[in-house]
Amino acid sequence: MGGEVLLGADLGTSGLKVVALDLTGSVVAEAEQAYAYDRPAPGWAEIDVRTWGTALDRALEALAAQLGGARVRALGFSGQMHGVVLVGDDGAPLRPALLWPDQRAAPELDRWRRLGAAERAALANPLAPGMTGPMLAWLGVHEPEVLRRATALLLPKDAVRGALLPGAPPVTDRSDASATLLWDVVSDDWSAAAVGAAGIDPALLPAVRPSAEVAGTALLPFGEVPVVVGGADTPLAMLAA
Repeated sequence: MGGEVLLGADLGTSGLKVVALDLTGSVVAEAEQAYAYDRPAPGWAEIDVRTWGTALDRALEALAAQLGGARVRALGFSGQMHGVVLVGDDGAPLRPALLWPDQRAAPELDRWRRLGAAERAALANPLAPGMTGPMLAWLGVHEPEVLRRATALLLPKDAVRGALLPGAPPVTDRSDASATLLWDVVSDDWSAAAVGAAGIDPALLPAVRPSAEVAGTALLPFGEVPVVVGGADTPLAMLAA
């Protein structure tokens, strides 16, 4: 196969898919890797972050075999929303990722209920225990040493992209940030009140960048490829539809 293609990787709850599109938007190749998340206790949902990286590597290798000599112009990401990946100084995860089906943080939602009406309204989301802010609050109560060691918070797709770009600063996009219960959609910035409710150091929060911005260049089976920030799966699916 010749010509030029764009790659899109979708990090789902039960699997990762990569598709190659030609410059007209038609799918020319695809590959998928399945995985399962862990349930270490009733209502909990976690996964070893390395599982995602392994799935991406295998999917890209399978795609490379299909694409032959096609030139890959860029790789973009979509991903499941609301998760928590905490990394340390070396960029490595400090614990398994917490995922959106997780219910352990239900008691922590009272912190958000105590926010002022305007502060809550600016979050523009229902209160759900599987969102990033409440899960961080739970970690602060039950695993405070992990939060003390953490240097950055990443959303799931951002953790996978970050592993491709070692040394790149932690970033997310507005679609993922807006579903954390930490983002003020009115002021277009992290909510000081909600971050205070979560009980975390604001320095943990990633910079928020446009979804189409190039975050760095990664060496992939196709050669060096620009990697863009990407977005959350539900908004991107709506955009595609």
